[in-house]
Amino acid sequence: MNRFTTLHAITTDICMQLGDDNLRSYPRVARAVKKAVDDIFNNLLPIVKTELFEVPDNLVITLPEGAGIVTKVAVMDHNGTYILLYHDSKIRRTVYNKLLECDPKDIVGNNEPVVFYNTWYQGTYYGELYCTTNDPMRAGTYRYDLESGTVELGNNGFVKIGDEVMIEYKDQSDERYIMIPSEAASCVNARSLYHYNLAANPRSAAYMFEQFKIEFKRLKSLYVQKTLEDFIRPFLRGQHSGVK
Repeated sequence: MNRFTTLHAITTDICMQLGDDNLRSYPRVARAVKKAVDDIFNNLLPIVKTELFEVPDNLVITLPEGAGIVTKVAVMDHNGTYILLYHDSKIRRTVYNKLLECDPKDIVGNNEPVVFYNTWYQGTYYGELYCTTNDPMRAGTYRYDLESGTVELGNNGFVKIGDEVMIEYKDQSDERYIMIPSEAASCVNARSLYHYNLAANPRSAAYMFEQFKIEFKRLKSLYVQKTLEDFIRPFLRGQHSGVK
């Protein structure tokens, strides 16, 4: 399965859907596709990129130029398995390098894999990498500092100097439109057909807009940042349900 598609492939597919085997409508469709991509990835859900980093002595990772908001962070454990870290807004490692404890006891993860998309390391493309949320004893944490473009790692014994950390962020570099994630194709398709039909066929445009909302909700769920509160909440619900 291809992990990425191109603007040309999406445009051609839409022409075929419209019954235009000779691609006479290609220029008009291409404009609609470009507008749809701008809508989705500029304004709503920018394209993400994942890179691997080694944890430095100060536990602060500087992101590359063109990196936007961080969406996911994971660390490799001693078994070679990536474990998801959770965002903790209390971390302030650039202000003081003091350990912030965060050790929720007896919390069992749900074992559902979390996907990191468009992964690169030292110029090599690895595609999709997966991590687990299952860590029964503690939750590792991080905080993204927008001003400095850094990721500050919490240190509760979970993340150690020299560990390999995987960071997914919203890509704002000039290369972000070269390849479109394949899981976004159906969302781009629906938004493109909305723009294509908006003037000439409002009813079809309205239908495609409803399809777009469904596809966008699905796509957005793949890029949601996991917070420490998300990790603890199921445990707290279980505790509260036992209170009479």
